[in-house]
Amino acid sequence: MGISISTIFLGVFILSIAVCFLAGIIRGMSRGIFSLILVLLCFGLVFVFEGTITSFIMHYEIQGQTVKELITNTLAQNPEMEGLVSKLVPLIEILVGIVSFIVGFVALYFVSRIIFFIGKFFIRPKKKRRLLGGVIGIVQGFIIAFLVCVPINGVLLEVNKLSNVEVNGEKVITLDAIGFDEYQDSAICNILTNYDGGLFKHVAQYADEDDGRTYTLTGQVDSVITVIKIAEAVTKLPEVNFEEGLTPDSVEDVTTILRDLEQIKNESSEEVLDTVDELIHSAVDMIGGGEEFPIDIDLSNLSVKDINFENEAVLVETVLDIVEAESFDTIEDEQLDTLVETFADSKLVLPIVEAADMDINLPDDVAEKLTESIEKLEDPEQVQRLKELFNLYGGVIPQP
Repeated sequence: MGISISTIFLGVFILSIAVCFLAGIIRGMSRGIFSLILVLLCFGLVFVFEGTITSFIMHYEIQGQTVKELITNTLAQNPEMEGLVSKLVPLIEILVGIVSFIVGFVALYFVSRIIFFIGKFFIRPKKKRRLLGGVIGIVQGFIIAFLVCVPINGVLLEVNKLSNVEVNGEKVITLDAIGFDEYQDSAICNILTNYDGGLFKHVAQYADEDDGRTYTLTGQVDSVITVIKIAEAVTKLPEVNFEEGLTPDSVEDVTTILRDLEQIKNESSEEVLDTVDELIHSAVDMIGGGEEFPIDIDLSNLSVKDINFENEAVLVETVLDIVEAESFDTIEDEQLDTLVETFADSKLVLPIVEAADMDINLPDDVAEKLTESIEKLEDPEQVQRLKELFNLYGGVIPQP
């Protein structure tokens, strides 16, 4: 393996500190303070105006098109990317913002050297105090290296998160040779990550003026990872064996999947859930592996944010109880009515159970009590769906 990422960052720090230390020895204390103030001023300017710089770049016109329009139109030319274009633009703007911060800071730093060259003629201390100048130079060198490395470090950590995602036991992206995992455990990574004072979070975000939302690089990367996890979980649904109808084994398989989805949802931020819902359309193709999804469910209307997968899991278990019930004598009418209403509003379990095409035959007294609860629903379509599901038409389905 070649030079590690830690070694590269360490080299940047050593070089920056060494050069600034030597320059500080030559300048002395007073001019060293002046130089340090200019560096901090460069940071302040690029920190405040980084968003403005990014906006200027994205709206800069090239041959009658803004850079943003050029990127959008270029991506849209690829049919496979068409549905992802609007989702990729925020990510691209975030990356442009990070590059703008680094390039802007470096550019302003070189401009500050011109200012320093002019200003030093007006700063003529009687004693240079070279040793103190060297100490100030060390501080300046550390600040310069730190400000350049923090955004790069943040991007590397996000890329590392993507490289560690696995589908069916295999990594989606293989970057082991780069040594991300070793770098993540290093001291220099710990310093850049835990002591940046929120710098990376500020730089790696994008405020969309159109929808009023703020996108972050961490949120967008986590969204991609979450979609992959959801896709992997949902692809297990067609593997559930419904050949013998709704059995304890098939119910356990389905509820395990649903509870896995609930865990994924609970581990996700608000931004991630919003973005995941927007990415569902694109995820459908990935879930189906390029083919028609084996269970006929309209996943395009699936809202991960709005679905309580734990409740859906409980519903599946309840359906099994209904199918296996010999009598509803132990269930209060209000409890059954509430259960039926919840089941009718199900966004996931009801379509899954319908698509499984199971032959459900209930005892007469159970069917009668269930029918009474179903007929209390206000939506005729819901009434018909549930009656068809539980075979409550006596084998004769009314025509609309």
